[in-house]
Amino acid sequence: MKIISWNCSQALRKKFPLLQKYNADIIVCQESEKLESDFFKGYHYQWIGKNIHKGIGILSKKYPYSISKKLNDNFIFYLPASFNDFNLINVWTHTKADKFGPDATENIIKALDFYKDWIASKKKAIIVGDFNNSLVFDEKNLCPVKFVQIKNDLHDLNFTSAYHSYFNEEFGKETKATLFYTKNLNKTYHIDYAFIRGFKIKNIEVGDCSDWINHSDHMPLIIDIEDQD
Repeated sequence: MKIISWNCSQALRKKFPLLQKYNADIIVCQESEKLESDFFKGYHYQWIGKNIHKGIGILSKKYPYSISKKLNDNFIFYLPASFNDFNLINVWTHTKADKFGPDATENIIKALDFYKDWIASKKKAIIVGDFNNSLVFDEKNLCPVKFVQIKNDLHDLNFTSAYHSYFNEEFGKETKATLFYTKNLNKTYHIDYAFIRGFKIKNIEVGDCSDWINHSDHMPLIIDIEDQD
């Protein structure tokens, strides 16, 4: 199964051809717009958000899914989707979620705690997207939630980072950036992740800056996984 996660920086409808060549089974997008479910040929698209131009969506080619009935508007930037034999959460840790209401939050720790039982309802699960966080940020107190806590909480839930497992790299010492902040080639960070449980990692690729920088300051994660033996 091939999954792509990409913060497309809006206007997914115009940028979709960039993704088509990968023939992905599932595409998980952040900052995408609200569109009809059949807008993308060959895919079923579902979306949530507070701004019709900038929310989060999931496209699936052959794997039927539904938005979880546990969807909580206070975690509007965490999209929980139930597939036949696994659960998936599309993550966009929106740094200004509170502008959508006093109870709205970008706090992924609170979101994981809220969805913990739903995540556990299936042995296989994927939590993937733009976390807007890194172990590097912890030292500078740049985020309200420490990344080390996110990492440890996901580890306690038996999740593995596909990138770090495949490349055998440490958190905070990644050699491949997923963000070129404001498209500045000198401001590189690794803040997009795919945490998986119950799958075996076949391959993972981070999009090359030269191919994607004109379209978004985020590089896509292209992940190939299969069931564990």
